[in-house]
Amino acid sequence: MKTLYLIVLLCALCASAFAQTTLTLPRKTQVYYWDGEASPPAWVAAFTYTNTYNTRGQETESIQATDAINMSRALNTYENFILKESENQSWDMLTSTWKTDSKSTYTYDAQGRQSTITMQSSTSTTPLVNSDKYIYTYTGNETRPTTIVYQEWDATTNTWKDDERDTNFMWTSEATNPAGYIMYETQTYDAATNTWTNSERNNSSYNSTTRTLTLTTEDASGTTWVNREREIITYDDKMNLTGLLTQEWENNAWAFETESQYVLTYNSSNVLTERIIKIRETEDEELENAIREVMSDFQTFVITGSAEQLPESSLAVFPNPTTNNLKVALNSVEFKDAQVELFNLQGKKVYGAAIPQRSLTSGAHVIPTEHLSRGMYILHIKTDNNKEISRRVVKN
Repeated sequence: MKTLYLIVLLCALCASAFAQTTLTLPRKTQVYYWDGEASPPAWVAAFTYTNTYNTRGQETESIQATDAINMSRALNTYENFILKESENQSWDMLTSTWKTDSKSTYTYDAQGRQSTITMQSSTSTTPLVNSDKYIYTYTGNETRPTTIVYQEWDATTNTWKDDERDTNFMWTSEATNPAGYIMYETQTYDAATNTWTNSERNNSSYNSTTRTLTLTTEDASGTTWVNREREIITYDDKMNLTGLLTQEWENNAWAFETESQYVLTYNSSNVLTERIIKIRETEDEELENAIREVMSDFQTFVITGSAEQLPESSLAVFPNPTTNNLKVALNSVEFKDAQVELFNLQGKKVYGAAIPQRSLTSGAHVIPTEHLSRGMYILHIKTDNNKEISRRVVKN
C-alpha cells in the first residue's frame, strides 16, 4: 500500500469543511520512552518536538531536539495555504547548520487537484537528486483520482521510469469513513512487455457505530485474490486513534501479528494533552507501556473552511464551445460579489474580474475569449461568502 498515505492526504485536501472552525494545537510535545528495567520502572525523557504554524493552523516547522541539541527538522511551504514543498533536514553538529536530507514538491491542476508529487533525496556528501514521483489522473471534473502512477528516477538515463500504479478505485460515499476509499488495486509495470500486472488489492470497511476501520490487503494469484494482511483500527468520538491490531492470513484464518493501544487524555476544553502508546508483539502477553507524548503550550486558530461547492445547475455558460465571447450566469445563489477567473490547462490565469451579483445573475457578464488560443479552459467562480464552482469551457 505504497500510496495509501497520499490518498488519505488527497481526500483531506478535496473534502469540504464547515464555514468556520476552531483548532487548538500544541507548540511543544515532550516524548518519553518506558524503561521497564529501572527500579521502579519509569518514563524517561527522550526528545521534544517544537512546532510552528501559519494562520490556518498548518504546520510550517517542526524541530526535534534532545537536551537542547537539535536532531531533525521538518519544513512545509504553502502558497495560498496549499502545500507546495516539504523538506526533512538533519542537524550537522560539525557546521551547526541544517542539512536537507529529502524534499517533496507538490503541483496542482487549474481545479486545485493534486497533479504530481516529486521526491528528492541526498546523502551527507551529495546534493538533492530525484528519487520518486507520483502522478495523478482524473476523469472529467471528479475531485478524486482514477489512477496514481508511481515512478522511480533512473540516474543512468536521467528519466522517470514507471514502477507501480494504483487504479480501479472505488471511492466511498460515506463522509465518516477515514480511509475515503472502498477498494483499489496496485499493479506493477513490466518495461520489457509494456504491460501492467495485478500485484495487490486494498479494501476498506468502516463501522460508524463502533468507529472501527478495517483495512485488508490481498495478493494477486492468477485471476483471484488471496488474503495477506489486515489492520483493524479504532477511534474515539473525536476520531483520534485508540487502537491498532495487525493480523496476517495463515492457514485460512487471521492470525495475530502486533497490537498497539493508545490511551488518550483531554483537558476540560476537549484538547488532547497526553497520549500513551502500549504495545504487544505476541498474543499471549499483556500490553506494555512504550511511548508517552505530553502536549503543551497550545495555540488556538479560528479558521474559515474551504468553500462550499455550488450545484452544477446553478451555473450557465454559453455558448460552450465558443468561438467569440463567453456569457456567464450564476443563478439561485445568494452573494454580493464574485471573483470570476479563467485558467488555461497549464494553470495560468488568462482572465480575472470581480463581478457584482446583479451582472452575474442576469447573464449580462461576458468574458472576452476571441483572442485566446483554441483549446480547453477552466472557468472558476468564487463568491464573497465562500461558495465556488468550476466548469470546463472550450474555445474553438
